[in-house]
Amino acid sequence: ASNLTDILLASLSCYWPGGWCIAWRQGSKPGFIRGNANISGGLIEVVNHDIYPEFDAPLDSLTISHDNRVVSFRSELGENWEGIEIRMPSQQKIRLNIQMRGSRRVTARLGTQLKELSFPTMVTPREASIDRRTLQMAFDQRDADLVIFWLEPGSEPTAKEKHQAELKRKLKALGYID
Repeated sequence: ASNLTDILLASLSCYWPGGWCIAWRQGSKPGFIRGNANISGGLIEVVNHDIYPEFDAPLDSLTISHDNRVVSFRSELGENWEGIEIRMPSQQKIRLNIQMRGSRRVTARLGTQLKELSFPTMVTPREASIDRRTLQMAFDQRDADLVIFWLEPGSEPTAKEKHQAELKRKLKALGYID
C-alpha cells in the first residue's frame, strides 16, 4: 500500500507546490513582527498550515494585493512557531521587508544557514532551499527567531518515510529505543 501511495503522491505533486515559508517566534524577547513579501510572478495561495509540529499561525492581519504579488502580515510574537507559507507555481525570488521587535536587522535562519539580514532584502530559492525531510533541523535550532526557506515542489515525504517516522516515535515512547 505504501508503494502505491508513493506512486499516487508522485503523480499528484501539484498538491505540494513550491513556496516560500516565513516563520517566527518570540524567543527571549516579546514584541511583534510585521512585513511584506513581493513576488514578481504571482502566487497560488497563502496558507497557515502545519509545516512543522506545533507550527501555528494566528496572525493579527494577513492581506494579499489584488494582483497576487504582495503579501502583507502582522503578528504578535508567541512562544510557538507561527508563520505563513506562500505557494507559487514556479521558482521565484522574493523581496522581503520585515520588521521584528522594531528592528530591520534580524538574525535569521535562511534555508540551512544562519545569517544577519537587513531588510528590505531579495532572496532566491537557491540560497534558501530546504526540503521537508530536513525541515526539522531549521526549527530545532535555538539561534534564530526567524526562519525563511524555500520548499521545492513535490517535496512531501513518502508514505514509507512517514510510516517509519511514526514507528520510530512509538518505539521511543515505549522505551524500546533511545
